[in-house]
Amino acid sequence: GDLVMVNGLLFQLSIPLNFLGTVYREVRQSLLDMETLFGLLSEHTPAIKSAPQALPLIVSHGAIEFQNVSFEYTSPVTLSYGEEEPSRRLLLNRLSLV
Repeated sequence: GDLVMVNGLLFQLSIPLNFLGTVYREVRQSLLDMETLFGLLSEHTPAIKSAPQALPLIVSHGAIEFQNVSFEYTSPVTLSYGEEEPSRRLLLNRLSLV
């Protein structure tokens, strides 16, 4: 009976110890990954640098406006984007994604 009792005790201890070992390995691997990540971040230099005397860009509002934009197709028809509703509808009908 003592052998069965010791076997059961070791089995009951092995499950929590296995869990703690898994947590330890995951934390250790995470710390190594973070160290690698911070090492890579410290080596990275931005491709575009602002001039030392550059002022901060302040944008209050924005808009995009197209004027005199034309589209050409394989057919000899050239559509110009205008203010009229029919030309807009015709332009949208003729556009196709390739």
